[in-house]
Amino acid sequence: MRGRLMVGTLALGLTLLVGAAPAVAQPTGVFSDLGLVLNVGDRVRVEDQAGVRYEGTVRALAPATLVVAGPEGPRTFTAETVAKVQRRGDPIRTGALLGFGAGYLLGAQFIMGLSDHAEPLSTFVIAGGLVGTAGAGLGALLDSLHDGLTDVYVAERPVAVTVGPMVGGGRIGVAAGVRW
Repeated sequence: MRGRLMVGTLALGLTLLVGAAPAVAQPTGVFSDLGLVLNVGDRVRVEDQAGVRYEGTVRALAPATLVVAGPEGPRTFTAETVAKVQRRGDPIRTGALLGFGAGYLLGAQFIMGLSDHAEPLSTFVIAGGLVGTAGAGLGALLDSLHDGLTDVYVAERPVAVTVGPMVGGGRIGVAAGVRW
C-alpha cells in the first residue's frame, strides 16, 4: 500500500512538471519585440484583425512593420493590422516530455500489476524510468514528424462590453456580453 502511495505521488509530481509551460514559450504582446523572436527567412502565419490568415516567409522586420512574402506576393503588416503571428515549428522537447510522462506511468503501473507488493519502491521507479525513456524517444520522433506552429505575437485586445435589447415571443429583455 505504501509503494502505491509513493508511485502515485511521483506520478502526480511528474504530471505537474510535464504540464507546466516554460515562460520562454509565452508569446509577446508588443509588436516591436518581434525582432527578438523572429528572423528574416522564418516561415510564419500572420492573422490580421479581420481573421484572414496569410502564410509566407519573413522578408523584412522593423519595430513598426513586418513584411511577409507569400504566394500572393509581399505584404506589409503593422501593429494595428495584426492579431497574431505564428512561427512554423515547435520544440521537440514537448513530445519527449509528454512521451516520458506517459511511459513512466505505464511502466510503473504495469510492474505494480505484476508485483506481490513485496518489492522495494526502486523497482517501480526503475521500471517507470525505463519505459518512460522509450516513451520519450517515441514522443520526440512523433513530434519531429509534426510541423506545428508556435505563437510569437498575440495582440492585446481591449476589454469590450456589449449590451443590446432582446425582443421576441412576448418577452422583452437585455443581452449583455463581456470580452477580455
